[in-house]
Amino acid sequence: MSQTLEALVVELRADVKGLQTSLQSAASDVKRFSSNAENSVNGFQAAVMRARTAILSLGVAYASFRIGRSIIDAGVQVQAMQNKMQAATGSANVAADALRFVREEANRLGLDIRSASDGFAGFAASSLRAGLTLQQTKDIFIGVSEAATSMRLPAEQVSLIFKALEQMAGKGTVSMEELRGQLGDALPGAFEIAAKAMGKTTAQFSKMVADGEVLASDFLPKFGAAVRNWAAVLKRRQRVRRLLSIGSGTRSSTSKRRWLTLAC
Repeated sequence: MSQTLEALVVELRADVKGLQTSLQSAASDVKRFSSNAENSVNGFQAAVMRARTAILSLGVAYASFRIGRSIIDAGVQVQAMQNKMQAATGSANVAADALRFVREEANRLGLDIRSASDGFAGFAASSLRAGLTLQQTKDIFIGVSEAATSMRLPAEQVSLIFKALEQMAGKGTVSMEELRGQLGDALPGAFEIAAKAMGKTTAQFSKMVADGEVLASDFLPKFGAAVRNWAAVLKRRQRVRRLLSIGSGTRSSTSKRRWLTLAC
């Protein structure tokens, strides 16, 4: 398909070039007729119509060229995502399933499909080698993506989160560099969530990380579940604030309690 589209672009470029030549010729005719008083009005009008036709044809050809180019670009991007996913999973069938999953989550959460696909592919490549299953990788992706959506984090920041998780999985053990220096900077509250996920205080968890006792294969699934729960709590709190704002004019305590019940 891409070869056909590329041929279309070449053909359109040739058409545009030919039309540009016609337009220049028509413009010369207009100039010649306008400067020569002896030429008839009909000749002048014919030159104008020729120029107009060339302009309209050039516009149509350029629009077709842009459409063809955008189709090719979209096809190239999809192929690149498929190639990355297959390299990460090692299987065309698994890659197709993973890409379909990412597309569905991107549509559900309003994520940028390209950055979401890149983030998942990079993380999956490391997580699967670290011993995690594809389903665990998907669950972690969902948890982080839901948290990022609740916090309205930009795509670039979400990419940094997955890069930190990718490096953790790649190294096999969780280090303070990725946990505080990368994950913590990209995802506010990540260290506290991580400690809670492991059932430790922040001080206890910090010592475990410093001693190299936190395995990525154990930590990442727990962190994914914890961050998803945290995202749900955050979303519920946001809903409470919105409903309280809507019901702020209500004075009775009974009505206020009803607003809170609806939010929870």
